[in-house]
Amino acid sequence: MIGGGDSGIRYEKDGEIARVTLERPDAVNAMNQRMHRELALVRDDIETDDDIRAAVLTGAGERAFTVGQDPRERARLDREGTPPTSFGSRGQPG
Repeated sequence: MIGGGDSGIRYEKDGEIARVTLERPDAVNAMNQRMHRELALVRDDIETDDDIRAAVLTGAGERAFTVGQDPRERARLDREGTPPTSFGSRGQPG
Protein backbone atom coordinates (compact mmCIF):
# COMPACT_ATOMS: atom_id res chain seq x y z
CA MET A 1 0.00 0.00 0.00
CA ILE A 2 1.22 3.47 -0.82
CA GLY A 3 0.40 6.16 1.69
CA GLY A 4 -2.10 5.86 4.46
CA GLY A 5 -1.51 5.33 8.14
CA ASP A 6 1.03 7.77 9.55
CA SER A 7 3.08 8.13 6.35
CA GLY A 8 2.07 11.73 5.75
CA ILE A 9 0.77 10.94 2.25
CA ARG A 10 -2.76 10.06 1.18
CA TYR A 11 -2.99 8.57 -2.32
CA GLU A 12 -6.32 7.85 -3.96
CA LYS A 13 -7.44 7.02 -7.48
CA ASP A 14 -10.85 8.01 -8.80
CA GLY A 15 -11.28 6.94 -12.40
CA GLU A 16 -8.71 8.81 -14.48
CA ILE A 17 -7.65 11.11 -11.62
CA ALA A 18 -4.97 10.40 -9.02
CA ARG A 19 -5.17 12.53 -5.87
CA VAL A 20 -2.09 12.91 -3.70
CA THR A 21 -2.44 14.82 -0.44
CA LEU A 22 0.40 15.82 1.86
CA GLU A 23 -1.05 14.98 5.28
CA ARG A 24 1.02 16.80 7.92
CA PRO A 25 -1.01 19.96 8.51
CA ASP A 26 0.34 20.43 12.06
CA ALA A 27 3.84 20.64 10.54
CA VAL A 28 2.61 22.81 7.62
CA ASN A 29 3.03 19.69 5.44
CA ALA A 30 6.81 19.72 5.90
CA MET A 31 8.19 16.86 3.83
CA ASN A 32 10.34 14.34 5.65
CA GLN A 33 12.34 11.47 4.18
CA ARG A 34 9.49 9.00 4.61
CA MET A 35 7.20 11.26 2.60
CA HIS A 36 9.85 11.52 -0.13
CA ARG A 37 10.03 7.72 -0.35
CA GLU A 38 6.22 7.49 -0.46
CA LEU A 39 6.00 10.16 -3.17
CA ALA A 40 8.54 8.25 -5.26
CA LEU A 41 6.32 5.16 -5.06
CA VAL A 42 3.24 7.24 -5.91
CA ARG A 43 5.02 8.77 -8.89
CA ASP A 44 6.06 5.33 -10.13
CA ASP A 45 2.52 4.03 -9.76
CA ILE A 46 1.02 6.97 -11.63
CA GLU A 47 3.56 6.63 -14.45
CA THR A 48 2.76 2.93 -14.94
CA ASP A 49 -1.03 3.22 -14.66
CA ASP A 50 -2.33 3.80 -18.18
CA ASP A 51 -5.77 4.68 -16.82
CA ILE A 52 -4.53 7.78 -14.97
CA ARG A 53 -4.81 10.95 -17.08
CA ALA A 54 -4.14 13.58 -14.40
CA ALA A 55 -2.64 13.80 -10.94
CA VAL A 56 -3.60 16.41 -8.35
CA LEU A 57 -1.06 17.19 -5.64
CA THR A 58 -2.37 19.15 -2.68
CA GLY A 59 -1.67 19.81 0.97
CA ALA A 60 -3.97 19.23 3.94
CA GLY A 61 -4.91 22.06 6.26
CA GLU A 62 -5.53 25.75 5.85
CA ARG A 63 -2.08 27.29 6.27
CA ALA A 64 0.02 26.16 3.31
CA PHE A 65 0.49 23.59 0.56
CA THR A 66 3.92 22.70 2.00
CA VAL A 67 6.85 24.48 3.59
CA GLY A 68 9.20 22.13 1.74
CA GLN A 69 11.75 19.92 3.44
CA ASP A 70 11.13 19.31 7.15
CA PRO A 71 13.58 21.70 8.85
CA ARG A 72 13.60 19.75 12.13
CA GLU A 73 14.45 16.50 10.38
CA ARG A 74 17.10 18.24 8.26
CA ALA A 75 18.71 19.77 11.36
CA ARG A 76 18.86 16.32 12.98
CA LEU A 77 20.34 14.79 9.82
CA ASP A 78 22.93 17.58 9.68
CA ARG A 79 23.94 16.88 13.30
CA GLU A 80 24.30 13.19 12.39
CA GLY A 81 26.52 14.08 9.42
CA THR A 82 24.04 12.96 6.76
CA PRO A 83 24.81 14.78 3.49
CA PRO A 84 22.11 16.91 1.83
CA THR A 85 19.87 15.21 -0.70
CA SER A 86 18.09 16.46 -3.78
CA PHE A 87 14.47 17.52 -3.42
CA GLY A 88 13.14 15.04 -5.93
CA SER A 89 12.43 11.42 -6.59
CA ARG A 90 15.42 9.16 -5.95
CA GLY A 91 17.93 11.89 -6.68
CA GLN A 92 16.22 12.94 -9.90
CA PRO A 93 14.85 16.45 -10.40
CA GLY A 94 11.41 16.82 -8.79
